[in-house]
Amino acid sequence: MKTILMSALLAFGLEPFATAQQTEPTAQPADASAVKVLQAQTTCPVSGETLENKDFFVEYQGNRIYTCCAKCKVKVVAFPDYWLYRLHSEGFMVENVQTTCPVSGEELDAAAKSVEVGPMTIKTCCAKCAKKVAADPAKYMDVLAGRHAQELCPVSGKKIEGDDSFMYQGVSIRACCPNCEAKFTAEPEKYLKAMTERKEIVTQTEAVCLTHPNEKIKDRTWFTTVGPVRYYFANRECMTAFFREPAKYVPALRSVLPGKKAADAEKTGA
Repeated sequence: MKTILMSALLAFGLEPFATAQQTEPTAQPADASAVKVLQAQTTCPVSGETLENKDFFVEYQGNRIYTCCAKCKVKVVAFPDYWLYRLHSEGFMVENVQTTCPVSGEELDAAAKSVEVGPMTIKTCCAKCAKKVAADPAKYMDVLAGRHAQELCPVSGKKIEGDDSFMYQGVSIRACCPNCEAKFTAEPEKYLKAMTERKEIVTQTEAVCLTHPNEKIKDRTWFTTVGPVRYYFANRECMTAFFREPAKYVPALRSVLPGKKAADAEKTGA
């Protein structure tokens, strides 16, 4: 099961996340050539500096992303998937800090099984639960992140009672009334932020690739979570295209991601 969690506008060769695979019991991924042997995180994904301590971190989907300072932490909080993919492209695995299984809700013990999803590990209480996570990692990432289906109108904040909805970048957004669509489309960043703060999640409904609309999405095995929205890609190449220019496809990301020159400068310390 291939997945995504993101990277920067990198000039050097990006490899997508490896197939989600159980480390116990062993599972043979469909594309073995894409699998990396990752090491524990030792550098900040934003600055590229070696981590001198573990004082600054972001907990995300049961895993912990370390940064070198509070300033870098703020950047990771704004878009964790971007920095996770960046770490993965550099061969790093982030630290798992789960205490319970996302499938059963049971406490984890020494017999816990692991499913690797890119630079992250999702732990489960047993092999049966591990298989469920490997089959649909996004579902259990939502559980670990505390995300839930949309319940409130993004504009009014009222509980949604009717069937009013509108499309935004291939995603169906529910609303309390027809009048809310115009307000949302006028200030999408504002209302998407409100949904993110409530930990709501909406998923792409159109079977059209975000980066290449002429490509159809067949199995939804390549995806990313941007705030409250989950986008899907047709294949590895489409996903990689997104990571090279995220803001090109999701304009709201311009305010939270560096441009290419800024990203290169951060990596070199310039």
